[in-house]
Amino acid sequence: MEQFRRARSDLPMPAIRADGMDPTMNHANGLLYDSRSAYERAVKDAGCVIVGNDTMDAPREPTPDVRDMKQDIKTAIEQVEAGYVG
Repeated sequence: MEQFRRARSDLPMPAIRADGMDPTMNHANGLLYDSRSAYERAVKDAGCVIVGNDTMDAPREPTPDVRDMKQDIKTAIEQVEAGYVG
């Protein structure tokens, strides 16, 4: 049976990526895809490139910097005292 033995990598198992996915809209053509390979082919056909794996989580609001707020308030007070009406 030595003749049927195949060379294997050091990985414990092959990396298999399923073709199915949640329905995703391709913004280049406006169609929904539930096949990863069909989606990637449509993106490529539209002349676009898939970059990263961003999720659709709500964007985080930037945390205001207290020092910036204090400076903005100080500047606003100075402008009003100088006669600025807006």
